[in-house]
Amino acid sequence: MPTERAAEIRRGDCVNLSQLSYLVETVRCGSFSAAASHLYVTPQTISKSLGDLESELGVTLFGRNGRRLTITDDARLLAEKAESVLACVSDMEGLASRLRVGSTDTPRSVSIAVASSPLRGTLVPDDLLSRFFANNLGIEVAIRRNGSESCLTAAQQGLVDAAITLGRTTREGLLWTQICPFVFGVTMSSGHPLAGRERVGIAEVAKFPVATPMDFRCAYRIIEHQFEANHVEPTYVDVAPTVEAHRAFLDDGGVLFTGRTPDLSGLYPDALTKRLMRDDGISIPLCLIYRKDNDNPAIPLLQRELLLTTALRKNM
Repeated sequence: MPTERAAEIRRGDCVNLSQLSYLVETVRCGSFSAAASHLYVTPQTISKSLGDLESELGVTLFGRNGRRLTITDDARLLAEKAESVLACVSDMEGLASRLRVGSTDTPRSVSIAVASSPLRGTLVPDDLLSRFFANNLGIEVAIRRNGSESCLTAAQQGLVDAAITLGRTTREGLLWTQICPFVFGVTMSSGHPLAGRERVGIAEVAKFPVATPMDFRCAYRIIEHQFEANHVEPTYVDVAPTVEAHRAFLDDGGVLFTGRTPDLSGLYPDALTKRLMRDDGISIPLCLIYRKDNDNPAIPLLQRELLLTTALRKNM
């Protein structure tokens, strides 16, 4: 008779990377259908695979509230671990790619898609790339700025060598390295009832109209989870994608989730950006993403400089 420990090991061997990717994306997106659209599979594929995962782990991951999928706390905990496993695999594959390229190739150029938002402030700080520019003057660098999802798609389709995006990815054929956290702030007019606070709570924010975070679609579920954790439901408002419409929305007492960056004062001169309470903080990792089959030797240099820049900023 096999021992209980042997049975556990054999059961653990059944878990595969696809199941971990499906779990991470479903927890992030909040539904099988949304996760499926990001991963280019069917909702039925994800549902069956995660059903098998529940049986293999002996843990309840999801439930139903009417037609709505509910995510258990156990699923969220396991998804965090799954992200760490996927990150290790991605780093290992990236290392293998660099070893294949070798150290004799001289990089000549690199194209980078950088996540940007014209309405919510700088997503990727300018100084994050400055070290790479300064230390690699012989490399011709082409930068294109667009929404985070567009940058991710550009990297996947090979339109650029790499992308710096909000959030990790589980799309097939892509590798990612987490660089640093992007921390959300809450922007409001200087006359807003919360303007006098140094920090604001998510439950307080929910009392006011919240602009639908269309520029932050990849972070929508993260923001929504924080509201759910505080047992509040915000009133989302679809605001036209113009600076004028967003200024008017703020003047009418609405709030925006934004980056905490200096350029917001140019967009919204009469606005303030407040930090969330520590327990209510919302962040999403900035990640460097590139294709597995992209052997441009500039990519490991870029990866190294981004990580070094982040480490130096922490120690300042």
